Amino acid sequence: MSKLNVLVVDASKSVLASVNDYFDNIDEFKLFLAKSGKDALETIEDEKNIDCVFLDWDLPVMNGLEALVEIKKTLS
Repeated sequence: MSKLNVLVVDASKSVLASVNDYFDNIDEFKLFLAKSGKDALETIEDEKNIDCVFLDWDLPVMNGLEALVEIKKTLS
C-alpha cells in the first residue's frame, strides 16, 4: 500500500508542530509542511504527487485563496 502524500500549510509553527507530531507515527501518510502559500507551491513543484492539501486561510506572502488558485493550476 502506498502512502498518501499530505501537504499542510499554516503560518503557525505550533500548528505545524502539532500536526507533525500527530502524523509522525501513522505509516499511511507522508507529511509535507509549508509555512506560506509560496512555500506550498515550491513543495508541490518538488513533489508532483501530493494527494491532499490542508490549507490555512490567513497566510503570509499569498493568502490561502490565492494559494489555492495557484495550487490547482500546478496540479492540473
